[in-house]
Amino acid sequence: MKTSILILAVVMSSLLTQAQSRIGSGDQGIQGLLAATTRQIVPGSEVVVEVPDANSNERILVTADGPITTDQKSDTKYCVVLIKKYKYGSVNFDSQGDYRICTEVGTAVYVKGDFKIAIQFSNSIAYFEKKNDEALIIKLSKIQIPENDKLSYSLVTRDFTNQEELNKMLFTYWLDSNTSIGGEHQCELAINFSKENCVKYVRGDFSILKEYLKFLPDQNVEFRGGKIEKRISGVGYKGGTVYALPGVYKITWVYKDSNAYQVTSGIVLK
Repeated sequence: MKTSILILAVVMSSLLTQAQSRIGSGDQGIQGLLAATTRQIVPGSEVVVEVPDANSNERILVTADGPITTDQKSDTKYCVVLIKKYKYGSVNFDSQGDYRICTEVGTAVYVKGDFKIAIQFSNSIAYFEKKNDEALIIKLSKIQIPENDKLSYSLVTRDFTNQEELNKMLFTYWLDSNTSIGGEHQCELAINFSKENCVKYVRGDFSILKEYLKFLPDQNVEFRGGKIEKRISGVGYKGGTVYALPGVYKITWVYKDSNAYQVTSGIVLK
């Protein structure tokens, strides 16, 4: 028995010595590794990198045909939101990240692949499909507001009395909320819908939200007691040009002294 153990010890010792010799490439330890690696390096590689085409079909570009002079000039950025569908949707409308890319109007964003996207500018929003083999270029539309010394100011907002614009707003809310809500149980806790409505909601029926809306006589809309308003821009009595993405808008005209106001709705931009 002792003889067998002695033979095994000798064999293991021999194998270990051979392994150390191989690892060290003739030397022992890390010095052998470094020497072997260094001898394998061949210097002198050269790579020429071509400059990409600035007008490539990967680009998304939002432009304006003139200077932005209303209170929109404080932030002239637009944002591209990539809509990637997972079980409950995955988008980010509120912060810069993997799903939201922002840049100045007139500067392109480059995106590879086919995407459904939302583009945001100054609280206006529009949905598009971006194909990998075609550029997407959007020229901002504009609303011209004349000078009028009877006005205190004019306010341009999205018109949620229009069903198309309302549906767009509700779809945006559904995409954004479903990212954080998750499943049906979380829906009941987060937005306090009935169980039946939560089942429909998380499966894509955003029209359920209409049950919780109230349309007011002054053409505003409330959601559970809170007024929904998406302000595009305010304009003083001297007037100005307001830029926005395709959609339906309204203007609230506020008069001097009395603070009385009237509303012009159904302003369609294409």
